[in-house]
Amino acid sequence: MLRADLILGIILAVAFGYMLVDLQGMRWQAAVAPGLTAAAGLFLVVWHLIGTGVRLWRPPPCDAPQDAASYDIEDALPIAGFLLAVCMVLLLGFAIGGALFVFLSVLGTTRGRWVVSLVCAAPVYPFFELAIDRGLGVVMFEGLLFRWFSG
Repeated sequence: MLRADLILGIILAVAFGYMLVDLQGMRWQAAVAPGLTAAAGLFLVVWHLIGTGVRLWRPPPCDAPQDAASYDIEDALPIAGFLLAVCMVLLLGFAIGGALFVFLSVLGTTRGRWVVSLVCAAPVYPFFELAIDRGLGVVMFEGLLFRWFSG
């Protein structure tokens, strides 16, 4: 069986590790928040990978049925969702791409309840725009489409 959680965990571990390496040239005031986030993310991903690896290497009970390896669409959904989020943020920026991704992912998990999806996604844009961008003065990535259209 395809282990999408392991593949996604390895991708995230590489990304968090790269973030930590990339922060070395920055001042500590600018690097403390991303560094703590990357370190916490790397710790959680490694913890998950170790726990999953221990469960994978443990031999199955003797009376457990041995199934042939089968791949299902549900195995690829976590990776597809992660790639969708990355593409939306790259194209539309953190505020709009993040809100749209939250809306679509909640819409998919609640089986089409758009009101619930709208309620969950509504605070994302104001959070990024008002709290992070204007409140803290951290310029958020605006997205490749907006950069392209603005010239």
